[in-house]
Amino acid sequence: MMWPLGGAAEAPALIVDDEVVTYGALAAAVDTVAARVLDKPGLVLLVADWTLDAVILHLACLQTGTPVLLVDPTLETARVLEIVSAYEPRLVVGASADEIPAYAPTGWQDTWLRCTAAHGTGDAQLIVLTSGSTGEPKGVAVMKDALVANAAAIIDRLEIDAHTRGITSLPLQYSFGLSVLHSHLAAGASLILTRHRPPARRFWELLMSGGVTHLAGITLTFELLERRLAEQWPPSLLQLAHSGAPMSAELQRRLVDTAAANDAAFFAMYGQTEFMTRITAADLVGRPDKVGSVGTALSGIALRVEGGVITVQSPSAMLGYVASAAELAALRDDGVAERFHGTGDLGELDDDGFLWIRGRTSRLCKPLGRRISLDEVERHLREDAGVEAIAVSVADRVLLGVLDDAEPGAVALALAKTLHLPPSAVAASALSVVPRTSGGKIDYATAATALDAATGLEDARAAARS
Repeated sequence: MMWPLGGAAEAPALIVDDEVVTYGALAAAVDTVAARVLDKPGLVLLVADWTLDAVILHLACLQTGTPVLLVDPTLETARVLEIVSAYEPRLVVGASADEIPAYAPTGWQDTWLRCTAAHGTGDAQLIVLTSGSTGEPKGVAVMKDALVANAAAIIDRLEIDAHTRGITSLPLQYSFGLSVLHSHLAAGASLILTRHRPPARRFWELLMSGGVTHLAGITLTFELLERRLAEQWPPSLLQLAHSGAPMSAELQRRLVDTAAANDAAFFAMYGQTEFMTRITAADLVGRPDKVGSVGTALSGIALRVEGGVITVQSPSAMLGYVASAAELAALRDDGVAERFHGTGDLGELDDDGFLWIRGRTSRLCKPLGRRISLDEVERHLREDAGVEAIAVSVADRVLLGVLDDAEPGAVALALAKTLHLPPSAVAASALSVVPRTSGGKIDYATAATALDAATGLEDARAAARS
């Protein structure tokens, strides 16, 4: 299956600085790179950044069916080399290392060639690395059919066409950002390529003057832009689309109201890298009664909630997780698209088919045998107590990182009372900076380590004072 580039030859595909790359020019560049670099089979590891060269190479991999592993460009070289060692790709592109064991430089764009034979790659087309809820890296492997199916479903629901212009507001190696690229190019839309992110002034300038019609973002994106959008709506902007970490109903409502005031749409969406990437979506401007939900299933996708856990049947379901060259070589399609798969998310489906996220199974803890959702703790503190905090669990204790001016000790005592736990089971500390993954989600594993140390120190001080 050839990768679809949906635009007419003379139509704009990518805008890079002041250069417009047409679909014809993009297709020619993809063909050239495919013939020059991808002349033999084997996995390609691409240190992915929003550059024209990186996008062309990625598209060339899709065009030729060459499996590609995308790596975060902000990773330290030592971590990149660990990934190279684990997956043993035939080509490594974009790694700025002085030396890579078992590889030789080719002289073309920081490209390294494996000195020994490449391994097989099974049925995978793309491997996206995700930290998961535990912080342990996992490689999510998907087939080309899955990528095409999800792009088509997104195009249909978000009404992306040749008149649409997006902007790279999310990292390329992040599945949500990657799906923006795939869906826009498959629909014949155009996309502004930029490394700038909100709240950078240059990003806002591009949003205001670049003809952007569709803006995709995670919760952090819209937390940073919400006030500016309310004060000065970009003249060409027709749609906001949110996915990723859950958004509070209050922020969602404000964005829906702002979009409605500017005759625009606000799409609430839900997705996972394991389904590459979006599962549900709906324009809440047209359904204000559904604010707080994440929409209905995309075309071709079925949802169930079993025992409180969301399960999904989708043509874009992953082949599986991989962590090594051997695991990748063994991957085969065994009918993954036909089965329902657990997501690890808790939720509810209402009578209209709208999905409401209630938390993560991995965000459940049982201090003193009581089953507690840490996501519900955060929601309670925010909506009922007016306190912004993040909640983690370490050694059967609920630990809070308080993000505003509330007194941590008082917050902990009040929460313990609400949860019917002894004061010793809940601790809190002020948290000045929220650790985040490269995709913008809260890094709960790092937060747990920091809060465990901080609350332990507070406990020791309290014991000394007594």
